[in-house]
Amino acid sequence: MEAFRHLYVHIPFCRHKCGYCDFNAYAGMDRLIPEYVDALEKELAFARERHAFQQLETVYLGGGTPSLLPPADISRLLRFIRETFNVSPDAEVTLEANPGSTDEPRIAAWLEGGVNRLSLGVQGFDPRALAVLERRTDAAQARRAFAMARRLGMTNVSVDLIYAVPHQTPETWVDTLRQAVELEPEHVSTYCLSFEEGTLLVSSPATTRRTGAAARCTGQAPAPTPTPQTASGPGAGGTWLDPASTSAPCPRSGRMGRSSTRARGWPRR
Repeated sequence: MEAFRHLYVHIPFCRHKCGYCDFNAYAGMDRLIPEYVDALEKELAFARERHAFQQLETVYLGGGTPSLLPPADISRLLRFIRETFNVSPDAEVTLEANPGSTDEPRIAAWLEGGVNRLSLGVQGFDPRALAVLERRTDAAQARRAFAMARRLGMTNVSVDLIYAVPHQTPETWVDTLRQAVELEPEHVSTYCLSFEEGTLLVSSPATTRRTGAAARCTGQAPAPTPTPQTASGPGAGGTWLDPASTSAPCPRSGRMGRSSTRARGWPRR
């Protein structure tokens, strides 16, 4: 087996688990962060002994919400990674951040620990879409977090967005893309929302009533027949169709289908 050149570290803590999320993430368990970092260090040391590693080209801290870790804990973890592995001097070190847990002390700790790419989970700018997704941050917080990261010296920032949200129209999605590009990030990642068994987006009666989509996408019950709100847009999978409409296919491939674009000109990566 070829020696590993990339390292992913999972941070499963969240302040609030969004209704669409089926990742390994837990809300309200912040008290376990110190013990989890202890366990991570042991696991990383074990992996280093058990597996062959080349010089690391990328390190990615995902979640969950890695930005939720207090500055002291994230500094400790980043330092341990560099002491345990041979991390290339020009390695891309990415940390996923929620705008609501992005502040000056945390950004300073990330930069000091070697983070040189921030993946900001904006997910959207439209209040209605954010409400359906049960996001507890808004457009103002996203812009503030982005500007703060830039001001403190983060030169590589990626923005994550989710599309095919129930009731989202072509106009609101295009406006969301415009607002993201106006921030001038180095990268924009777009994810197609999917309805996963066991998530609140599927199981919550309130969500089912609000979106009219969950029952149809799970096949548990026939959906109502609402008036289609939009027409089909370009691309496979009914990208710009409201999943609640009669003509919209359900996005069911994987957790969230992903397409990545560069912010300026949006060429395919």
